[in-house]
Amino acid sequence: MTDTHIHTKVFSGDATLEYKELLDHCRAHPDRIVCTTEHYDYDYPYINDKLIFDPKQYSQTYNDRKSDYERTYGVAYPVLFGTELGFIDHLNEVYNNFVSIYPFDFVIASIHSVDGVDPYYDKAFYRKGKEKAYSDYLNHIIDMLICFDSFDSLGHYDYVCRYAPFEDPSMIYSDFPDLFDEIFKLLIRKDKALEFNSATASVFKRRGLANYMPDPEIFHKYREAGGNLITFGSDAHSVSNLFSLYDESIDLLRGSGFDHINFYKKRSPVILDI
Repeated sequence: MTDTHIHTKVFSGDATLEYKELLDHCRAHPDRIVCTTEHYDYDYPYINDKLIFDPKQYSQTYNDRKSDYERTYGVAYPVLFGTELGFIDHLNEVYNNFVSIYPFDFVIASIHSVDGVDPYYDKAFYRKGKEKAYSDYLNHIIDMLICFDSFDSLGHYDYVCRYAPFEDPSMIYSDFPDLFDEIFKLLIRKDKALEFNSATASVFKRRGLANYMPDPEIFHKYREAGGNLITFGSDAHSVSNLFSLYDESIDLLRGSGFDHINFYKKRSPVILDI
């Protein structure tokens, strides 16, 4: 089992997960591999929640923890070294340089803001209506995929749904087939993974929505188009969300034609049979 989208308290300002809690979880579940993907949102428009870390400190702290753990327990460190980049269109060169300097195992590229607005903070984003809000978000993903290469997996394509005030906030393939097909084409052409992010489903489940899991047609169409790289991430910010809805997510992926998921080590995909 692998969860490769995790945020911890020291390096992601919006997380409560203590690193000790993460290591305790790994020791309790020795069959699991995790990856910390701390937020690096350069020029994030909301300065009250600065989502950025000191990369030198993060790298040194990771290496120190790895050495201490392996010396103490005599086993390979179960935590991989990653980051989640919050992309804005003028940051291409900044992120290319950033990723080239530090020895990340895994890099997620995500969209957190559209035209300077993060829907987590500003619900006015949704006044344009569901179709317009969701299509704007997917188009920003497409723009990112066209111009940016320094990442391994596309993070939470459905981030815009989590905070939507609509009675049915789900995102369905049949509502945006052309946009999804373009996303799939670009991911496949660039040999990048699509993330199955269970955080939105977790939010929907807490809201009491009957159909809280993602639309399986999205993953079926991605697989049908030739998509072979798929990562799982809980997007955990607290210990209770680690591996959230993992079994249901794997069942959905199997039903969509996948017999494996991937995690990344030294920026190369590793196959994990499911």
